[in-house]
Amino acid sequence: NAEQKIFLSEDGFRTESEIENTDVKWSAFTKSVIFDDGVLLYRGTNVVNWIPDTTLDGDNGAARLRKLVSAKLPTNQAVNRYRRQRIF
Repeated sequence: NAEQKIFLSEDGFRTESEIENTDVKWSAFTKSVIFDDGVLLYRGTNVVNWIPDTTLDGDNGAARLRKLVSAKLPTNQAVNRYRRQRIF
């Protein structure tokens, strides 16, 4: 139950929290999937990182994230995805 901050750069992925700080090079990630509401990063078979657009700083954070991830990793675009709507 700790807040975690994620920093993405040309070098890689850095997380900071009360518990630990971690640096991961882009080469440690095997692939990514870009969705309409965020990006999923895969590190091996059992470790994934979900980065929702709503957590990004700045007006163009989502576009910057997608550009960086597309440049650094094999990327799949999620297709035919729809937003779930509640029906009352």
